[in-house]
Amino acid sequence: MKRIVFAAAAALIAVPALAADLPAPPPPQPAYVPAVAPVFTWSGFYIGANVGASFDYQGAPNNTVATGPFAGTPTGSTSHRSTGIAAGGQVGINFQNGPWVFGAEADADYLSNKATTFGRFITGATNSHVFTLDLLSTVRGRVGYAFDRALLYGTGGFAMGDYSSTRTQLTGIAPFGTATPGTAETFSALRFGWTAGGGIEYAVGGNWTVRAEYLFVDLQPLTYTFPLANIRQAAPDEYVQVVRAGLNFKFGGF
Repeated sequence: MKRIVFAAAAALIAVPALAADLPAPPPPQPAYVPAVAPVFTWSGFYIGANVGASFDYQGAPNNTVATGPFAGTPTGSTSHRSTGIAAGGQVGINFQNGPWVFGAEADADYLSNKATTFGRFITGATNSHVFTLDLLSTVRGRVGYAFDRALLYGTGGFAMGDYSSTRTQLTGIAPFGTATPGTAETFSALRFGWTAGGGIEYAVGGNWTVRAEYLFVDLQPLTYTFPLANIRQAAPDEYVQVVRAGLNFKFGGF
């Protein structure tokens, strides 16, 4: 009996000693928390480039004799339309409040739109007109709704186009004027108006975004005179439609 009691006591003394010699258990690891992707913001300044197509239409100008006893006599004219390339750049700023995005943008595009019409007066004299629109610039406000990295927006504002009309006397003498065959006269001016449109923009990665955009432009009427031909040309509204794709780089947010 004494031996049993002695063995039990020895075992009770040895167990804590052995436990003290064992290595300490590793500290508990924190629970895994998946990384949360940062929320994209449309706020910030941006700069970019665009390229697309432009479709130009102008109704028939009101061509009349400018001065003299026959002033106001119609001399005939035709409408014109043309298709060209639009390419240029834009700068802007956005401010995002919740899903709503408000901004302003200015752009300038080179256009290759050019159209030629031919006229014939009752005396048999003939002429040609070349109408050119080679620059279009707009300053617009933008309002959009963001679906994270996708932005649907509408836009509208001020438009300006660089317009020119060149009249060339082909045969005969200009009616009631002094322009002889081969005489060319050019009038050029900035035409002002308004624009409206919309588009979709998507953030593709980093600070880069891509967009597709449509603009309708109405350039207001313009009246001018070709002095040698003694012809006054009253051009009606000129309508331009622009469809283009763009690439922007955004400079941070605020």
